[in-house]
Amino acid sequence: MKKLLLCLSLACLMLISGCSKMEETTSDTVSVEDVAEKKIEIPTIKSDDQVMPLYFDISLYDEEDYAQIYLGKGFKFDFSYGGNQMKLPSSFDEISGEGWSVYDSQYNENSLIKAGETIEIQFANKFGKQLALTFFNKESSSLKLSECAVVKYSVKENNSIKKGCVYDQFSINGISNFSAITDVIYTLGAPSHFETFYENEYRLHYFVSKADRRDRITVIIDVQNDCVNGVEIAKYN
Repeated sequence: MKKLLLCLSLACLMLISGCSKMEETTSDTVSVEDVAEKKIEIPTIKSDDQVMPLYFDISLYDEEDYAQIYLGKGFKFDFSYGGNQMKLPSSFDEISGEGWSVYDSQYNENSLIKAGETIEIQFANKFGKQLALTFFNKESSSLKLSECAVVKYSVKENNSIKKGCVYDQFSINGISNFSAITDVIYTLGAPSHFETFYENEYRLHYFVSKADRRDRITVIIDVQNDCVNGVEIAKYN
């Protein structure tokens, strides 16, 4: 009987010892797996846009659809509108001298622009064609509209695809009313950034450098109809 009890006791001790080792092994295994999991490098998130890969290498873009692609400080801007060469930056006097006048009744040459503020104002010429001009006050105090620089031109519509359009023919470094999307990419290259707010419409932004991401050229494209809906060109200095 004593031998039987002794055997049972030894068996229990072995069982307990085995369980303890099993627990230690399990614990060690989990620990190793945890460490291994922590060492796994999570890949950089790239753009998941499904349309733009048809036109350029989407792997260059991050999760916010930005890429390290720039026009370069030496890029030469060439913008003509209605057959006339347009200068940037420009001034109220220069624009007026070329036959443009304020079309927006909210503003006139004496309207005040606060320090650091930009205001977009609609202008029109004697032919009834319009152009949106952005004025920028870079000073530390308010200035009259006529004292501020014109830093951006915006053509909101393409008159080759919209009847009764108040905008005229445009050309930005070879991109015109009749350009297809592939023409834009071939001429200007892949954009620095792209975004979409409406179905089938994208805005392609081109920056000069990483240090200055203010839009220099923006092309609004219609991916369904393969055309340019509008353009913007800006130059601050």
